[in-house]
Amino acid sequence: MTRTFLVTGGAGFIGSALARALSARGDRVIVADNLSTGYRTNIPAQCEFVEMDLGDPAQYHKLARSRFDAVFHLGGQSSGEASFADPWRDFNSHVTSTLLLLQMCRERKVPRFLYASSMSVYGDPDVLPVTEEQAMRPKTYYAAAKVSAESYAALFQTLGVNVTVFRMFSVYGANQNLANKMQGMISIYLSYLLEGKPILVKGAPGRFRDFIFVDDVVDAW
Repeated sequence: MTRTFLVTGGAGFIGSALARALSARGDRVIVADNLSTGYRTNIPAQCEFVEMDLGDPAQYHKLARSRFDAVFHLGGQSSGEASFADPWRDFNSHVTSTLLLLQMCRERKVPRFLYASSMSVYGDPDVLPVTEEQAMRPKTYYAAAKVSAESYAALFQTLGVNVTVFRMFSVYGANQNLANKMQGMISIYLSYLLEGKPILVKGAPGRFRDFIFVDDVVDAW
């Protein structure tokens, strides 16, 4: 039996990898993306594409003809640094879109909703490694929006929507956008190397991070 999945942000780095993996196993995949940061060429050929702004309720008629077995919500602005330039756009891309999608899932009785949050919700944690029980102390508009979107997801869990939230951090791999110097440490450093420029390190050089390969993220999703 063929299942139908909605992948938001499927023209982006992680979303396109997930759409590709779902399609490869025979699932029907519908990609919804506004192409603000993603690329149409990233969308697997076998996927159906709906160009739409997920933060605009007037555009949800574009999804009305499909019944989804799950919604994978990866769409949204993906940089903490960039969120300071336009906080409202950041809020709309994360919080408004998540609320609208959750409402759609509840109304249409979609069995599963999976959401891409971020480890940035913790801010500067008191203890490392971070555990899920630690307090969330966002330090960017991006992180604050993720906290808010998670709260809506938790609310809709009580209203009958089966929700899973992934707090991802430092994902790297093929098709990451090397032109974006505000997101993805490995891709940023690699872009400097390919351009023959000195690597610009922002913040304290003594920091350390864990990185996760995009295929492992797709497996988890």
